[in-house]
Amino acid sequence: MITREEALRRADTWINADKPAEERREVGIYEFEHGYVVWAVEPRRDPLQLPTNVGGGRGVIDKETGELSYWPSVSADTIAQDYAAKRAGGQ
Repeated sequence: MITREEALRRADTWINADKPAEERREVGIYEFEHGYVVWAVEPRRDPLQLPTNVGGGRGVIDKETGELSYWPSVSADTIAQDYAAKRAGGQ
């Protein structure tokens, strides 16, 4: 069973890899029954400026296997529902 702390560690490795300290991103996490939705938190910016990371995806770390799967940048709740449906369908 993957814990929240382990999911955060894995997400940090996925998001930040070998980035220097000044480029590292905070990790967002949303826990649900089957896993954790994870993403890079967009830093605060001037609302008149374009975001630096347009269309950045999200990941799901499965609670049982620890497997990371990639998902589009939609709400964490939507991803959790879609992931549960995918698992129920055996995909």
